[in-house]
Amino acid sequence: VLVEKNVIHVGKGMDVQMVVATNWDGWAQDVRIVENDFKVAGTARYGSESGRSGPEYLIKAGFAPAQFIRFRDNRYWGSHVDLPAEAAGDVIPPYLDQPADWQVPVFDPAKAEGFPEFMARHRAWMLAMLQRELGQAVQPRQPRRISIFEARR
Repeated sequence: VLVEKNVIHVGKGMDVQMVVATNWDGWAQDVRIVENDFKVAGTARYGSESGRSGPEYLIKAGFAPAQFIRFRDNRYWGSHVDLPAEAAGDVIPPYLDQPADWQVPVFDPAKAEGFPEFMARHRAWMLAMLQRELGQAVQPRQPRRISIFEARR
């Protein structure tokens, strides 16, 4: 499994299990978490399942007995508990939620004639949001056809 190039937010006052290795008929293995931005205004926790309390996992530090849970070139801001070895010893800068326009354009399906305008507004909003979060200009790629063999990977 590859988790790559994402921006993950944890809101103020939230306490979340950011990455937890669990046992669902076998432990997670061969997971790569690469080039992600973890922006945490609350608290993020990392580790492996040590038990359950209702729907919640009880977690312990480290990912054992899961194998090959690898973190590489990620960036961390805010409060993290039991960070992976990649970030051990790093100085983690604080994170403050940035003011942002979360007024997502809305489409009214009863007025289908407004769909092209909605798509243009939504695309502009998405590009502005991604540029703000990634700190760089975003160049959307054009879709391309893939073969059935590529799709089955």
